[in-house]
Parts: sequence; C-alpha cells; structure tokens
Amino acid sequence: MEIFAPLSADGYEEALVLHDAGSGLNGFLVVHDTTRGPALGGIRIRAYGSDQECWSEALRLARLMTLKTALAGLAVGGGKIVLRANAMSDRRRALTMIARYLELYGGRFYTAGDLGTTAEDIAFLRQHTRWCADETADGVGDLYLATARGVLHAVNAAVRHTLGKDSLEGLHIAIQGVGGVGARLVELASQAGARVSLADLAAARAASVAARAGARVVAPADILATACDVLAPCATSGVLDAAAIAGLRTRIVVPAANAVLAAEEHGAVQLAARAVVYVPDFVANAGAVIQGAGLLLDGRRESPEQIAGIAATTTAILAEAAASARNTVAVAEELALSRLARDKRPEDLYWPRR
Repeated sequence: MEIFAPLSADGYEEALVLHDAGSGLNGFLVVHDTTRGPALGGIRIRAYGSDQECWSEALRLARLMTLKTALAGLAVGGGKIVLRANAMSDRRRALTMIARYLELYGGRFYTAGDLGTTAEDIAFLRQHTRWCADETADGVGDLYLATARGVLHAVNAAVRHTLGKDSLEGLHIAIQGVGGVGARLVELASQAGARVSLADLAAARAASVAARAGARVVAPADILATACDVLAPCATSGVLDAAAIAGLRTRIVVPAANAVLAAEEHGAVQLAARAVVYVPDFVANAGAVIQGAGLLLDGRRESPEQIAGIAATTTAILAEAAASARNTVAVAEELALSRLARDKRPEDLYWPRR
C-alpha cells in the first residue's frame, strides 16, 4: 500500500493508523491542513474492500474538508476519520479507542458524525472526549437545512451564470436522494418556484416528500438522465462516473453529496467537454460546516450571511473557469489552496495551548 507519496504530493500534515485487535478497529485518522485552525472532520464507518480503499477514502475526504473550509472562509482546517465497518467486532470499544486518540490531540482535531455513524455513536463518544461535536445540541440548528440552503445559493448563482436568470421560477430541478438534505432542498426549490423531480431508493420516503412539495417521483435508475435545467445529486459519492456523465441531460450540476464525481479531475473535464456547468461539491455543500464551525469557534447559533456567501464563491469560480477555459474543480482547488500557507513551517501549524 502506497503511503508516503500521496501524503507528500498533496501536503498532508499527518496520519494515524487506527488499530485495536480487541475491537476490530481498523482505519485511519488523517489531518490534511491546520494552517487556518484546528482540523474538522467527521467519522465515516463503512465496508471497504481493502485497506488501500479505506486509506484512499480517508486521504480524499480529509483534503476535501480543507478545500471546503478554506473556500467558506472559516478559521479551521480539514481532516477525516475513516473506519472499516466490516472489520469491527466491538463498536463501543472501538469508539472508546477513537476517543482516546482525540484526547491525545487535545483540540487539534474535532470530529462529528458522518456516513455510517449514529446519534448513539456520537453520544457515546461525547462521554469519553471533549473533541466530538454534538450536532443535536441546543443552538446547533438544523444542519440538513443549512446544507440545503447553501446548495440553493449555489444553484441560484449557477443559474444566473449559465442561463441568465435571476429566479428559479419555472425551471426544472432534478434531485437524487431525499434524505435529510435532499428533502429540505426539494422544499426550498419548490418554494422558489421550481418544478422538482426527485428519486430515492426508499420509495415510501420519495412519495411522502413529493406529496408535501408537489414534486414528481422518478425511478432511481432514471433520475441522473432526467432532462432538466439543474441536477442535484444528494445521495452518495461516486454517482457521476463516465457512463452517467455521458447520459446527462442537464445544463447544470450542483451536488449536495460529497465526492459525487467518481474521478474528480477527470469527471470535471468530461463535464466541461459536454458544456455542463459543474459546481464542485466542496463549494456547494458547505452550509452545515459553516453553521457548525460558527457555533464551535465563537458561539454563533446561526450563520445565514456566511452560508449566503456560497453564492459569491460559486459565481467567482464559474466566471474564472469560463474566462480561463479550465474546469471548475481545478479553479476551486486553486482558490482554496491560495488561502493556505505554502511551504509550511512547524510554527504555521495549529497546536492548541496546553
């Protein structure tokens, strides 16, 4: 398994191999960048086919978190904890070990929930470490709604840039996945006057969300190829592979899900070649991170102005991509990395005072 080359290539600060034979804990804690402040990153627990697959996901998601927080203008950095669910035999003991690692960092790394974690997991972690955010605590607010609002700001900016329209009135938006974020995006888009088509693997949930918002249900297998003005993948990562991109019938893609491109840079090039305007997920879906970080850093319970700033960031990225004939992922990454210290010195890194 290649370890050091990717760490050096993309400026990672450190990584821990997480292992405990007694609990089946196997995974990685990755800190990508802390030059703007402590690393933020959730715990992802899912089945991986190999250690390499788990390692690659940890690296990718940690770096995406840095890009997301930098573009949002937050005084934090990015990291991630990724665990192999198919190796875990004693979940409570594994989480206890994670808590001990977080305590060793003493505030250099804050974690929270992510794919595969439960409210019970987070409650248990918080009994054993100070460095796990409680996303259900009073004052945090609805983080799903915060994400959906940010995505809608990105949609509005992309529509203005691409279609020259200042409103979503009468436009057709297709939404893949109507879980916490997707369901709220359906409601917001409908309230803004858009026609909404939606799909979800849970048929009853799709029907319920559609009925409340006056939306149309589409078969999950057909949603990515639905003819629409805007496509919003809100389900899971990797859904836009080469075949899916070739079948798109939309002018604009604005994801709420993380890492929707199966191959980030290659996928962005393919989308640009098809004249599909793509707003990178780490730009569009930053609403929850903005709101959560605001509470964590300075006690702000709501962050509407900062979340609304996603529109300006989106506009700047789309304008630069068009002017320079580059894809939007490359432009967004360049902008994010310009906000980080290059050639970092040890004193540039965030270490909490003891």
